[in-house]
Amino acid sequence: MRARAFAFLARLSAASGGGRLAAWLRLAAYRVAGPRPSPEGPTDGAWCRYRPPPGVEEDADTLLYFLHQACGDAGSWGRLPLSRVFYARAKALGMRAPRVVGVSYGPLWSLLPTPGPEQPSLLERLVGDDLPRIEARVGVPRRRLLWGMSQGGFNAASLLLAHPGLFARAAVTCPAFYDFPIYSDEEARRFVARTGAVSELAWWGLERLRPRVGGPEAWAREDPLVRAADARELPPTLVQ
Repeated sequence: MRARAFAFLARLSAASGGGRLAAWLRLAAYRVAGPRPSPEGPTDGAWCRYRPPPGVEEDADTLLYFLHQACGDAGSWGRLPLSRVFYARAKALGMRAPRVVGVSYGPLWSLLPTPGPEQPSLLERLVGDDLPRIEARVGVPRRRLLWGMSQGGFNAASLLLAHPGLFARAAVTCPAFYDFPIYSDEEARRFVARTGAVSELAWWGLERLRPRVGGPEAWAREDPLVRAADARELPPTLVQ
């Protein structure tokens, strides 16, 4: 499993090719700067549209979908310092920033193909119903980008693997991947001992992921690290 995980990350990182999305996301060396983006739309609902801060030109042809971290919401993009750095860096590079839409189905959710007992099926709802509904409001883009953070990184990987042709580029930041069988408590304890992970956080994540998975057999098929081993066509993707 660890070998598959490494191959997945290496493959996606190499695919990014140092292009524009990679340039936008090389953020670690830059200070948080500039005003926050301005939200519009139903911030308390499933999505929120953002305008860039003053002085940042917007690329009307490109739409970036942002999938938030655990316990976030559709307004998380506007609250994260990362978004301010994103726009500041775009401005410094003289680049037009994509339009941004934050998507949410609540604090905790997954885009695995088989839903678990604590959530409805969201993958095909997002692709078949909600993305067309959002784009009917904000305009159909020539290019879609995808960016997921933590829980959102896990969901972005699941979405890319299910619908690789939907996005032109993607970024997966601190994805909440698991390189052990998530239904095995013994493997979870070994993971914590092996990696030095904070035990409370590791169990917190597992206890919230398991009810959103369709069971051990579904997980064996749908774990993003497993599916990536057989994936043939993925868009250039930055993993960080």
